[in-house]
Amino acid sequence: MKNGEYKYYFLFVLLVAGISFVPFFLSYGGINSDAVAYFKLAKEFPQVTSNLFPIGYPLLLKLGYYFTHEFYFSSRIISVLSFSVIGLFSYYKKFYFKETILLLSFRFYFSLYMNSFSETIFLSIVYFLIYYFHEYISGYKKRGKFIVPASLLTIYMVMIRYSGVYIYIGIGFFLIYHTIRNNLFLKILSQSYFYYYLFSLVGIAIYLSFNYYNFNSFFGEQIRGVPDIADWKMFTYDNLLGVINVINPVFSIKLKNYFGLSILLITIDLLFLLIIIIFYSKNLKKITAFHQMLLITGVTYLILMFGSEYKQSIEPLNMRMLAPASVLLCFSILIVLFKVYPSKKNYMFALGCFSVFFTLINQLKNPVNFLSHKFKIDRIVKEKEGVKYFYDDIPNEKNISIYRIPFTNKKIKYIHPYMQSGFINSTIVRTYNPNIVLIKSDSTIRNKNLIIYNSELR
Repeated sequence: MKNGEYKYYFLFVLLVAGISFVPFFLSYGGINSDAVAYFKLAKEFPQVTSNLFPIGYPLLLKLGYYFTHEFYFSSRIISVLSFSVIGLFSYYKKFYFKETILLLSFRFYFSLYMNSFSETIFLSIVYFLIYYFHEYISGYKKRGKFIVPASLLTIYMVMIRYSGVYIYIGIGFFLIYHTIRNNLFLKILSQSYFYYYLFSLVGIAIYLSFNYYNFNSFFGEQIRGVPDIADWKMFTYDNLLGVINVINPVFSIKLKNYFGLSILLITIDLLFLLIIIIFYSKNLKKITAFHQMLLITGVTYLILMFGSEYKQSIEPLNMRMLAPASVLLCFSILIVLFKVYPSKKNYMFALGCFSVFFTLINQLKNPVNFLSHKFKIDRIVKEKEGVKYFYDDIPNEKNISIYRIPFTNKKIKYIHPYMQSGFINSTIVRTYNPNIVLIKSDSTIRNKNLIIYNSELR
């Protein structure tokens, strides 16, 4: 055991403990409407009724359900295991262990695994794909040892999240650049990466063809519709906030309505980006083919995600949506920083610890006993047989969060959607039965016994 590694082991244990237990003290338990949609797909599997979301994550939820008999706990097990495997794999394979632990400590990794999101599998697949490309570029894995696992990871990555196609395209851009730079056109058929890309393309095409045959669309775009860009300046501004925050390891910008504080946070992010660009420009010799792959793929993903905002009706770019780009770019940054400034490792470790504690404080600012509340609601739903609808009959009862700005007397009041009883109770109800439908009015439902009211779940 090398000197100085103990603290990384301790940090890793803290991270695993955090994603294991913190969700049980969150008011919403790490569940949102997307999670409920995945639970519904998992319950219906093997019947596939929609292609709004890929089937890869619901399949894993279904497998976990056979052991837990509960989709929520199935999602928690998936999160903890997929997160833990990354750290353990990095240690036993000696694959940038310190850099990996710091990467896991950053907010875009650590906080996402506290939720029942498909990203908990997606980001793990991205990490292992990074590993196989590192081994291939370094000459440690060739032919089948690279082609088979890398192709399978890529195919399943797209089956977890459709945005995996953007990573696949980004890798394609890197391979084109690699081929041109090394003059490999005449030798392309002898290159393992050619067959990796070809086999991945076939697998992705088969899955997307299944979607098109059954639902008349490749990515469920007919369900999402087109975006509402009435104010294109504000629309673009909202998405740019996410883009410039992509390599921030500690916080994400959400305060677009608070101009002064937003400008401060944006300035910090822009300065951070500028420093990183200058840093890379001064260390071009450290930018090996492996780092070129990470940077090209990460930037491509970022650009394509930004462009997709103008094609589909999806939420503005945020930390969750851009996490894959954050992983690719920040992993490269960490590796290069460790090589260029080995004496500054303690500062980087301190940054990781600060990110962890900042995330924990932010998540646990209003701790609740989620499991107790969930078990109570499960019991009520179970006793009220035949429930088909959920109706929030107390929408005006708002839970207002108050944030104090350090070193000032200013306070920010924010109505967090995830902390409202209507949202919390509706998601918990649907973890028990994902087929329960949310309704905006109960006037059209004659049999009120089919409705469970939010006021019943206080």
